[in-house]
Amino acid sequence: MLKLLCLFLFANFYSPLISAQIFDLSDQKASNTLQLKIEREGERNVVQLYNGEMPLRRYENLLESQHTLDSNLVHLVGGGVALEINSEGSRRKYHVIVPIDVSGGALYTDCAFKSVYDAVDQTRLVGTLCKKTPLEKFVVDETVNDVGLLSFVDDSTSQVTRTNGCTQAKSLKFAHHSIFLCSRNDPESGSRSIHITDVEGKSLISLVGFDFIPGPGDRFALVANAEANAIVFRGRLSCLARSKSKGEPQKGHSLIGGKYRFSYSISVEDLCLEGAYTYSNASAAMRLNGSNSGHKTYLLETDKGANVTGLFILKALKPKLIGEWISVPPKSPLTVD
Repeated sequence: MLKLLCLFLFANFYSPLISAQIFDLSDQKASNTLQLKIEREGERNVVQLYNGEMPLRRYENLLESQHTLDSNLVHLVGGGVALEINSEGSRRKYHVIVPIDVSGGALYTDCAFKSVYDAVDQTRLVGTLCKKTPLEKFVVDETVNDVGLLSFVDDSTSQVTRTNGCTQAKSLKFAHHSIFLCSRNDPESGSRSIHITDVEGKSLISLVGFDFIPGPGDRFALVANAEANAIVFRGRLSCLARSKSKGEPQKGHSLIGGKYRFSYSISVEDLCLEGAYTYSNASAAMRLNGSNSGHKTYLLETDKGANVTGLFILKALKPKLIGEWISVPPKSPLTVD
């Protein structure tokens, strides 16, 4: 009897600690270890911030579980944590990713990346809502709105849509570029393809399985989910067309997934990076280009046809590349070191 009582007390008082979901917060300037943990308290989940084993702060405003609104913490490919928000009404379905940033030990949100499907108009709206907000003051349902959204419109006459066999083509104009969306009658991102052309109609990149989210200026994000991870790849349209950078190249070797060795050469000029990499025992080189944002470097891997075949999200370029690589369409991320 005593044994059963002990088991009951252990399950009720200590199981939240065992079952807590743990999310590491990446802050390269901090020497301490910050983590967010989802813990069960009675009938609800709360988020607790820890420094090592020391609890620092509770957040009761982040997790929602309602009939039409749901939010949860997710790991970000390349390091970090984000809020994933889903809301589905009778007409519109919202998917929002909000990265959580760290500065001096303080947590805040900066931008919300939104993708919306309108079932009545059968179109997609995308956009970024940027407002620096302390995490404790963040309001989940305030991201579920039309602020900052741009709409894809029907466009079945362009050369891009004809050559890609896209019968349900839509496009939007953004920062002097055209973004084409091919949905193939399926609103889910796994079947969608994105094609980006410059002002002259030249194809810059094509990729499958991601949402294109326009941001401030010519900045954009490529957003998707990969199993339990969220992907937020940040870029600049002005860096997509760069070629033959004048910067001194950085050369080296790294591994993908601990076993795929490759050599690379990357040059940095202004805000843009470009170069190439080649796997050992392979003759064809893959082109790299991208940009820096915050503490991370984002590189697109493209073939000769400008098709994106992979993404690098890196924490460091020197003395070697360190971060994660993910395939296109997205699958589980692989380490880069």
